[in-house]
Amino acid sequence: MSEVMRKTIMDMLLARYEKSGAFRGTRARLYLDASRDGELFSKLESYDFKDDFLRSAKSLEKECLVRIEWLKGEEGNLPERIRLTALDNGLMDRAYEVAGRLDLAHSLDALKQALLSFSHSCTSVQLCDLALALVSYIDSRRSLPKPFNGNVEEDGKLLELLLAIAANDEEKGERVFSSRFFGDSKTFEKQWKDRVLIFLRQAFRDEGVEGDEELLSLFSLRRYPAILPFRGNARLVWKDGPVTQWRHCMGVGYLDTSSLDLLEGIEIDDAAVLSIENKETFYGLKAPEGLFVVYHGGFSGKAARQWHRMLASNRCRFFHWGDIDLGGMDIFVQLKGDIPALEPFLMDVDTLERYSDKAQKLGGEAYRDRLSSRQGKDGYEVFDNLVARMLDGDRRLEQENISVDEATLEALLS
Repeated sequence: MSEVMRKTIMDMLLARYEKSGAFRGTRARLYLDASRDGELFSKLESYDFKDDFLRSAKSLEKECLVRIEWLKGEEGNLPERIRLTALDNGLMDRAYEVAGRLDLAHSLDALKQALLSFSHSCTSVQLCDLALALVSYIDSRRSLPKPFNGNVEEDGKLLELLLAIAANDEEKGERVFSSRFFGDSKTFEKQWKDRVLIFLRQAFRDEGVEGDEELLSLFSLRRYPAILPFRGNARLVWKDGPVTQWRHCMGVGYLDTSSLDLLEGIEIDDAAVLSIENKETFYGLKAPEGLFVVYHGGFSGKAARQWHRMLASNRCRFFHWGDIDLGGMDIFVQLKGDIPALEPFLMDVDTLERYSDKAQKLGGEAYRDRLSSRQGKDGYEVFDNLVARMLDGDRRLEQENISVDEATLEALLS
């Protein structure tokens, strides 16, 4: 008998149990046999292996963890099945101990409670929504959702880390954040970043966020400062230094988020400001003189929102043009929180109908449910009719598929 063989037998049985109906509350027959575990049973032809296997199985049987069912006429010599009995005997804790395996049921219950606690504490709507969705996943599937591994301590630490990321209130480099949270500048990147990104990708999968860097930047974590492109007529007023005059004829100007603390403000000379969600549209747009255009991108981190509030201090009309989808509307509402006078541009029923031949389907029921939940919600009232038409026609429209002529842009200046 060897502990290695005892562990092997129990580990195989528990792996089968965790994939069975018995683990999900129904009945299942749990055993090892030659038809399903031929590789293991074929080794019984070796005397040494057979001796170790039978001694180990018999010792497990004495602990009431398994029952050996022998081939007829080969009692005590050739097993037909090794059946798991620990479940019926209330000895699953011992079975997991022998296998050296994490108790999946315990891990799932602990993770479920941790996710519920997380959803009550987290300041990010998207992360809270995902946490509750994962609770439902655990209830229905009785399996571990990514990026969790069943180690209660590690999974709890991951949620603690996500809470800290969601609560981050200043622009930080990843290594600075890692030093403050872990006491080491490289721990986040080496041990936790991949798992954090798996969670964030799921949380923002329908929100139009482009790439991992942008995901982290939503929470003001980044390797490098974000670039803030703009075009138009304005004066950049610095706290210590000369005023920078920028004219429409000079093309695209650039700031980055690290320079915002040095900037007193921006004085815009144009009649209207147009924020654009998509980079390709921003660079391809032929904006008329008098229209100040900024590239917005997706959801904004705290530094970019500081820039938006600087823009909002000007006495202009403000418009935002984004995708006609769930993410585009969420981005508009976030931006309107910084620019109260903001109005949507080409994000309406007429535009959706005009380009219906270029529209895409909404997606699955989860997406439809989330979109429907925006109707009547504070801040989303301007999109109520649009959401109804999107749901009715099962359509959404990306900004890149919409063309705009000079006359339409000129109308923003009147």
